[in-house]
Amino acid sequence: MLIYTCWGENPVIFKLDQKILVWDEVKILDCITLFASFLSSHSRMDLPAVMRNSVYFSKVRFCGKRCISYSLKDRRYYPLKQCHDWGEQDPFDSIWIEPPEDLSAIM
Repeated sequence: MLIYTCWGENPVIFKLDQKILVWDEVKILDCITLFASFLSSHSRMDLPAVMRNSVYFSKVRFCGKRCISYSLKDRRYYPLKQCHDWGEQDPFDSIWIEPPEDLSAIM
């Protein structure tokens, strides 16, 4: 999947049709949740229903306590009425990772 974001606009999501190698715009993610940053992205299907069909960005607000998300179902950003200045945060300041299931290997 490819996510295009532009200040002041809703994100546009594309999925590659691998049979004909054409990018198709996606209007709904069904049960999928996307986590996107400049350096990495992840998709998950095992999250609570309230988080599904959304894109979570690594851009944080409220002293790092909440990230910005966009709901494809509601067609809006959360939190609402916030100035989402995408240029304010260094893209190397945050990245999405998939934590290992067994933390004992790294502790």
